[in-house]
Amino acid sequence: MSSVSKRLQYRILKSGCLIFGIAVCLTVSHGAQKMITLESGERLLGEVLPESDETTLVLQSNLLGTLRLPRAVVTGEKSLEQEAGDAPVSEGAALPAAETAKTEVAVSPQPMEEKHKASTQVIPLSDEEIALMLDESLIDKLLNWKSPEDWSGNLRFGLDLSYGDSQWSELNTRGNLVIDPKNSPNYYRFTGSHTYRTTERNGESVKSIDRYDGNFTYRRDTLGPFFLQNSLGARVDQVRGIDHEIQELVGLGIRYEPSERLVLVVGAGGGVEYFDPNFEDTRSGLNPVANFFQELTWRPFKRASLAQEFNYFVNPSLTEQFNYVFSASFRYRFTDLLGFEISVERNFDNDVGNGNFRDDSRWRNALIVYF
Repeated sequence: MSSVSKRLQYRILKSGCLIFGIAVCLTVSHGAQKMITLESGERLLGEVLPESDETTLVLQSNLLGTLRLPRAVVTGEKSLEQEAGDAPVSEGAALPAAETAKTEVAVSPQPMEEKHKASTQVIPLSDEEIALMLDESLIDKLLNWKSPEDWSGNLRFGLDLSYGDSQWSELNTRGNLVIDPKNSPNYYRFTGSHTYRTTERNGESVKSIDRYDGNFTYRRDTLGPFFLQNSLGARVDQVRGIDHEIQELVGLGIRYEPSERLVLVVGAGGGVEYFDPNFEDTRSGLNPVANFFQELTWRPFKRASLAQEFNYFVNPSLTEQFNYVFSASFRYRFTDLLGFEISVERNFDNDVGNGNFRDDSRWRNALIVYF
């Protein structure tokens, strides 16, 4: 056989071996390829690796590299032969944003000429870490909580210094919530306070928690600036000799608002009160009561405001029985959440039983938490 014939046979044999090797590799590769279907409807093409277990499916993708998928998000696993009749799916189809946290995939876009160099590095997450990513903690929910747009209010914590018939220092907690729906004639307000007091009695210091009150006010706009009002209030002040006082009042008021920074409210009404003093007196029990109320709010600056309120109550059948509360305060808002208040309050009861009257004023300072 000539040398030319031998060289020709060698080339033919070499080409045949190369073609056979390529065919074997393709057969093995495609035999291991599977179509993985996720609960979102997305599909991934790749080889399921032996380290897969009951909780995690490990997929080797030629484009995305090694993927670790929680079994909970996998809804189907079929070979290519089973998927022959399905629509073509590109290998390594991207998952939606909502699934990237669950599948722990971090894909960095690469230029076409570099995508073959190395697969994306994947750092697997534990089941606990995935749960923390999917479930927001209670603390985060509280910190990120926002009240409805129609709501406004605050909580105030501070110290009172009193002078007058009784002198004491006390810690106070006060709250205020206003619900004022837009384009609605209705208005709701809830207020309340509680104090912890140190009082001088017979030369001794006595601690007590016997002063608290609450009030609910409902207003409904009628004609123009006029509104109807219903108010339900209660207070306990045993240092002043009042075990219980409950009032139910209805009235009519007017709201004057010359600008967004200035609001004046004036009104009057009447109703009944249940009064229970420490003293045995004819005032005990159910009595009629008339009421005059006035509120003023002025915001000279964006973060500063002045507020003033006056409430007067009198028994129309026995005018010696009356009481009033006058308060004025300055508030400054450091941030949307925190502020500071300085205020003064005058509280006078002309008759709390047996002709006894009580008169005291309080200077207050408080830290305000807005919501």
